[in-house]
Amino acid sequence: MNQEKLRKYIEGTLSSTEKKDIVHWINESKEHMQEYMSMRRLYDLLIWNEDSVKAKSKLSTKRDFVVEVLKIAAVVIFVFSLTYYLFIPNDLISQKQTIYVPAGQRARITLIDGTEVWLNAKSSLTFPSQFTSDNREVHLNGEGYFKVTPNKEKPFRVVTSKYNIKVLGTEFNVLAYDNTSIFETALIKGAVDIESNGNRLISLKPETKVILSKDGLKVLSIKHHNYFLWKDGIISFENENLEALMKKLELYYDIKIQIKSQKISTKRFTGKFRTKDGVEHVLRVLQLSIDFIYEKDEQNNIITIR
Repeated sequence: MNQEKLRKYIEGTLSSTEKKDIVHWINESKEHMQEYMSMRRLYDLLIWNEDSVKAKSKLSTKRDFVVEVLKIAAVVIFVFSLTYYLFIPNDLISQKQTIYVPAGQRARITLIDGTEVWLNAKSSLTFPSQFTSDNREVHLNGEGYFKVTPNKEKPFRVVTSKYNIKVLGTEFNVLAYDNTSIFETALIKGAVDIESNGNRLISLKPETKVILSKDGLKVLSIKHHNYFLWKDGIISFENENLEALMKKLELYYDIKIQIKSQKISTKRFTGKFRTKDGVEHVLRVLQLSIDFIYEKDEQNNIITIR
């Protein structure tokens, strides 16, 4: 669904006919309902944030702020600041919130404890509006970059479908989409423990990462930091074969990519692209260094490379 049209539906600025089309689309599937609810929550959070911003300075109107932020690829959300509580009913304070980032976008969130989280495309984060007295726990499906506020008495945990990450205060990246076999945690600063069923499996040191391979968890060194540029809207790859690169683009742009030529699937590439330029821009640039053609099936959302 066109994000601009969905936003206008939430704002109530569409015509009666357009509203009926959106309602029909929402009721078509659970996936459509999830996309709508995610946009609805995001819109509400941005409105709450605007109330907080107004309490400090008169920069813009609420509607102008929401429209402008939803237009840009990097959605910045400052959630649950001290002022936030002035605008949220008491019965909502203990509720959990889930933010879903659509394909081709990313989001930045500041939690109640000051922890900063960047979410990559097609990622979701579930978190409470207020942490408990002895624990700070969030649930991640996708990719997130965390700068955790230190608190020795209250550990921070990132729960994924595969393993959990326990930290006291540190900076790290987690890659763990539920619908894939991929799991990776890269530690930039501090220390983290990789856990399963409450048991510590691995303790990471700075500049190391753990990946899930066919033989289990494996610890490797971080060779470069370009990979983490995704939080700045840049797709970076270093000596990756075409097949691996296409898998990454599938996640970021919510599209199926088929490679029909075995000869080119193992070709390796190094480079950087801006996420907002789109998947076809990436393919056109790659065509400059390797001979292939591609076809896009708009109806089935599939790109075929030959």
